[in-house]
Amino acid sequence: MTLPRADTWPVVDVQIGTQESYNLHANTGDIVTFHFPANASADHSIVQSQFESPCTFLDEGFSSGRHPDPSSVFRIQLLNDHPVYFGCIAHCHEGEVGIINAAPDAPLEAFVTQAKSSTPDFSHVPDDATAYGGGVYGAVVAPPPDAPSEKNTPSWLIAVIVLGVVAAIVTFTYVMYRVWLRMRMKDLAEWRAMRSVQRDDDRTMVNSARSYAARESAM
Repeated sequence: MTLPRADTWPVVDVQIGTQESYNLHANTGDIVTFHFPANASADHSIVQSQFESPCTFLDEGFSSGRHPDPSSVFRIQLLNDHPVYFGCIAHCHEGEVGIINAAPDAPLEAFVTQAKSSTPDFSHVPDDATAYGGGVYGAVVAPPPDAPSEKNTPSWLIAVIVLGVVAAIVTFTYVMYRVWLRMRMKDLAEWRAMRSVQRDDDRTMVNSARSYAARESAM
């Protein structure tokens, strides 16, 4: 059984080797990703245990294997929100342990104290990573995902985009100007036509008046 893609579930990232103990909180379905350091001599690992025996490998529990590859990652997905206990094979007795969703009556501090006073027993931890553990499934060891490279937009592409936007604005402005000019010319032509008709009417009235006056004078 393999884990679903990490980008489809909430992920809790844990950098192993950066602190002595780990108090983690996660929800059902969350993926907990343990990132191992690049330094191979650090000899860190993740194995499942239980509160009563912090430094004893839990039968059929999950495990990253005895010696995970440097810079690798180990992922587990929670099937429920019950407490999950784990420790490091080489450093458990020094207090390098952790809890996911610690119970109120079994806090991390008590787990660390118990680990430091216990006798480690990791004799039956498998050399390779296990794919299942109590309360989780799909535990795997995998190389770290490639960091997404920053894709810088080329300057020439930016210039092309800017020129395109400017050209679009200029074109739009020109088209709107042509539309406005056409409407303006149409209105002006209509106004001139009306003025021409009005002048013709005025001339007709003047001529009529003159004709009438001439007839009156002749009588």
